[in-house]
Amino acid sequence: MKSPKSNNPWEMLERWYKFVAKIPFAFAMLLMMALMFLTAVDVIGRFFGRPISGGYQMSELTQLWIICLAWPLTISISSHVSVRFFTDRLSAAIKRATDILMHLVAMGIFASITWQGLEMVRRSKEQAEVVNILDVPLYPFQIAVPIGAFISSIVLLVQVCVLVAGHNLEKGEK
Repeated sequence: MKSPKSNNPWEMLERWYKFVAKIPFAFAMLLMMALMFLTAVDVIGRFFGRPISGGYQMSELTQLWIICLAWPLTISISSHVSVRFFTDRLSAAIKRATDILMHLVAMGIFASITWQGLEMVRRSKEQAEVVNILDVPLYPFQIAVPIGAFISSIVLLVQVCVLVAGHNLEKGEK
């Protein structure tokens, strides 16, 4: 039997941002399946002496989308690399302050990546940059960087709000 969902606003907010983070991740998984199919077809084609032209470049560009769209979910479920060797020895209040500070720094970094990513896309579009072998515009692939970074910034902002309110990110408890 499922446990009833809590009406606690912090738990509802946590469920919301984790759901929002899963949306780009679902697209990343679809791209991963397409990449696996592309790779399999390319390998079979190579066996018969007819590889997919530009298959390697297409797989590189697809990986960009996969990585950037996975950022928000990785952040929302705290699966990123973290070192807690020193912070585990600190008091709960200092740990919370450290978590807030680190989330703010990460949010600033992702906001900067969003801004610079948009600039990169703008320049690429203005200069009509293309992928050499495929002869397709580069900016539709580059847009993955600011999209993933923007959603990651939003997830981090919500996590900062939850932490400032005195709640634990994992369980929504005080």
